[in-house]
This record gives sequence, structure tokens and C-alpha cells, in this order.
Amino acid sequence: MQLRYFYILCLLLLSLLSGCAQQKKTANVLTSPKDPGTLQKIQPDGISELPTPPPQQLGNQPQQNAQESKIPEFPFSTSPPQQLESQPQQNAQEGKISKSTTDPAPVALTNKQSQQMGFNINSAIVEPLANIKSTQRVQASRQNHPEQKQSTEQKLLNNRIPNQVLKPPTNANFVFRLSLSEAFKRADEKNPVLLAAHRNLDISAAGITIAGVRPNPQLAFQCGFGKVYTVGANPEQVGITQNFEMGGKRSKRISLAKSQYQLTFLQYNSARFDLHGQVRRAYAELAAAEASFRSQQEQIELLERLVYIARKRFEAGAAPEAELLQAQLVLNQTEPQLRQALLRIQEARIQLNALMGDNPNQNVEIDDPGIFNVVTKAVKVVKKTELVPTPDVRLPTINELLARAYEERLDLKAAQQQTAVAQRQLRLAKAQRIPDLQLSGGYLFTTVDPPMKNTNGVYFGAAVNLPIFYNQQGEVAQAKASLDQSQQQENVVQSQIAVDVRAAYQSLLIARETIRKYQSRLLPDSREVLGLAQESYQVGKTNLASAIAVEQADQQNRSAYVDAVTAYQSAYADLEKAVGNQLSF
Repeated sequence: MQLRYFYILCLLLLSLLSGCAQQKKTANVLTSPKDPGTLQKIQPDGISELPTPPPQQLGNQPQQNAQESKIPEFPFSTSPPQQLESQPQQNAQEGKISKSTTDPAPVALTNKQSQQMGFNINSAIVEPLANIKSTQRVQASRQNHPEQKQSTEQKLLNNRIPNQVLKPPTNANFVFRLSLSEAFKRADEKNPVLLAAHRNLDISAAGITIAGVRPNPQLAFQCGFGKVYTVGANPEQVGITQNFEMGGKRSKRISLAKSQYQLTFLQYNSARFDLHGQVRRAYAELAAAEASFRSQQEQIELLERLVYIARKRFEAGAAPEAELLQAQLVLNQTEPQLRQALLRIQEARIQLNALMGDNPNQNVEIDDPGIFNVVTKAVKVVKKTELVPTPDVRLPTINELLARAYEERLDLKAAQQQTAVAQRQLRLAKAQRIPDLQLSGGYLFTTVDPPMKNTNGVYFGAAVNLPIFYNQQGEVAQAKASLDQSQQQENVVQSQIAVDVRAAYQSLLIARETIRKYQSRLLPDSREVLGLAQESYQVGKTNLASAIAVEQADQQNRSAYVDAVTAYQSAYADLEKAVGNQLSF
């Protein structure tokens, strides 16, 4: 009896041990990170799969935790914002790795228990534990780095200017680099205003053909029916009539048409020269806009270095956090200025493309910035460019430019040609007073009934207009008034030439002297003072306000230099327009 109870007890114990082993085996399968395929096989339908990371990431966890809580440091010569921009992505990636690889396996439920409870094993147990562990690591990291409690780096990152703002808008498909001579050529070929002006040459050329026309002869035939012809013997006739212009009207018309063609040609060249002036100004404006944008970028880089120094001083306890936030505020205030510089570039591109007859959205870049690039003591010589000559080039004298303007200015030539046209119009109006001669001749014959006989003969005739009531008095008076007006306009243009050349010459001299001062003293000294101010602030000899004031003064000098070069370019274009031809000196 006792032996029977012993056997039953042994069977119960074996059954219990077998059940425990089976339950332990199921739990190990559910929580083992080495066999994700087994986990996928035993999961019920509707339960999402937990992505298991590679096992080798577990060994790198201590280093990742250290990197996650450490503020990246970089030398002063590097650009701080680029590393600050990459830090959030790195922290996010590190947080993702630590979330899925650093937690020990939790206590697992069996498949039957999870189905009964109606929720995902992984999302209900693994993820909350991972979040708790991640929170604990972040708290431990903040304890090791007390300065992160203020979220200073996060403030700096949240308040930063977006990186895409720091780059001008570009067309990813095509970038067209353009020199000034190429811009002139494209404008000559495609500018719609110039193309319309060129059609006037065709019209004037056709006018020469019209002026040389001769009157066509007239052929007349007269015949009749009835007794008036068969009995009355009225003659029938065929004849020809020709008008002959007297007084040289045709030659004077041709001379007038040729003179008008020359005037049209001068007007076309004047429009072309004015278009080149507009292209030069638009090209220079785009160069100035790009130079201003580069200056704004350099200012941002300087302010970023200033923010970097302020952050280091704050971390070292040498400056309050308010000083760091003030430096960041000054940096953020440059964003509207940078956007304004981008808008200026876009407007200049649209204007230049319109003058060249191209698509306004075409991405044009300046191939020849000229002296818009800032020149310091390290760069003493600037090569000659198509845009404007360097300020150290010798200028012609005012008398030389005046003499050249009186010879080459197109509007003066056009005014003189207009006077010549008026003179030829007066000659033609006087020639119209001479009446034209009309000659005619023909053959006469009769067609009578018998017994009457037919007769025939020839005739000749001549006719002229008698200028009794009107003899071209109005046309002659109008031509004389037009001649007087043309002569007065010629005098006005001559007087205006002297004013334009002298004014543009003086403006050019002042602009050249201003650029020399900026290149020789103001810009190099400003940059040297800026470097000293940043070094002094870095070592604590000066405060942040002084460093910001020096930086703003340097930016004002650079902006003023770009404005001075723009004024020099405008004065140079005005002098070219005053002289009437492109200058080369």
C-alpha cells in the first residue's frame, strides 16, 4: 500500500517537473534575441513583430550612452553651426539604438496567456521597459552634465537659421554662367525691343524702293455701237498716256528716303547702345547682389563664431547664460537681411534675363564679379575685367572725353541726321511746286456703213496743272518749321553733352577715390580690429557688447564698399552714355 502511494507521488512529481520544463522552454523562445525567426513562428495573428537589433550592438552600449550625453566640441577654426546641425540627428540615432538594444529580456508571457489578455507582448512589456531605461539614462546623463538642465544647446538649435536659407536659390537642372560680352551678344540677338527696332530698318529700306517709283503709263481704248458711229462717223480710238515728273521730284524723294534710312539706322544703334547700358547696369546689379549675399554669409559665420565663444565661456562659468542668448539673438537678427539679399539676387536675375530676352526663371550666375570682391592688403592687384576698370587706371582728361563725345555720341548724330532729313523735306516740298507734264497719243479710226468710206489717223496731246489757287505753300512752311526745330534740337544735344560728360566724370572720380580708401585702409583695418575684438572677448578682456559693435561696424564697412562699387559702376555707365561709345582705358 505504501509502495503504491510512493509510485503515485513519483508520477505527480514527474508530471510537475515536465510542465515546468515545457513552460520554461516556451518563455526562453519568446524572449531570446538570438532567434527572431522562432519568435515570428509562435506569435499569434495580429501581433506585430519586434525588430531585434544585431547582438554586437549590445557591447557598444556604454560608449553610446557616453556619446549621447556628451556635448560635441570642435576647434575654433571649424564652423560650429554645421556640427550643431548634425548633433540632433546623431542624438536621435543614439536614442533609437539604446531603446532597442540595451534592455535585458523581460519576463515573458506564453502565447495562450497573451491571447487571453488581448494585447501585444512586445508593445506592452518590452517598449515601456525600454522607455523607462532610456529615461533613466537621460536623467543620469543630466546628472553628469548639469549644464544641460537649462536646455541651452536645444535653445541654440531651435533658434538657428535654417540651413537652406544660407544658400541662394538655384535651378538644379541648369546653371548658366555669363560674362558681360556674352550678355551683350544675347541681348542683341533676343531682346524684343531691339528686334522691333530692327524691323524699322526693313521699313525704311522699303521706303527707298517706294521713293524711286516711276508713274506707270495708261492705255485707253474707246469703241462704240449704233448709228452715231456707223452713220455719224464718230471715230473710235486707242491711245496711251504717260505722266512725267518735273523738277527732279523722284531724285529728291530718293535722297529723302535714304536720309531717313540713315536716321533709322542711327536710332537703331542708339537703342542698341542704350540696351547695352541697361545690360551693363543689370549685370552689375546682379554682381552687387551676389557680393552683398556673400557679405551677409560672412557676417553669419562671424556671428556663429561669436556664439561659439559665448557658449564656451558660459560652459566654463566665465559668462552668464544671458550673454549666450544675446549672441544668439544677434545671429537670428541677420535672417531678414539674408532673405533681403536673396530677394535682391532674384530681382536682378529677372531684370537681366528680361533684357536678354530669356526666360525670367533662368538661373544666371555672374562669371566676372570684377572689383565687387572685397580687396584687402593681401590682394593688391586686381586684373582688368569687362565690368569696370580698376580704380588705379589712368582716366582720360575731360577735354579728351568732350571731343570724343562730340564725334561719337549717337543722339547728336541722330539730331544732325534729323536736320539733314528736314533739309531734304524742304527741297522736295519746293520741287512739288513745279507741275508735272502729261503726254498722250493714239490711233483714231471710223467704222461706217457703206457706201461711206472709213477713215483713220493719229493724235498727240499734252497737259499740265496750273498752280493758280494752291502751289504747295503749306508743305513748304511745314518743312521750314521742321528744319528750324531740328537745328534747335541739335543745339540742345550739344549743350547736354557737355553737362553729361562733366557730371559723369566728376561722379567717377569721387567713386574711384572712395573705393581706394576702402581697399587701402577701411576694409583691412576693420577686419583686423574685428579679429582683435573676438580674441579679446574670448580671453575675457572685453564684453560681448563691444565684440558685437565691432562686428556690426565691419559689416557696415563691407556693405558700404559694395555700395561704393555700385556707385562707381553707375558712374562708369553714365560716362559711357555721355561719351556715346564704350570706354576702354
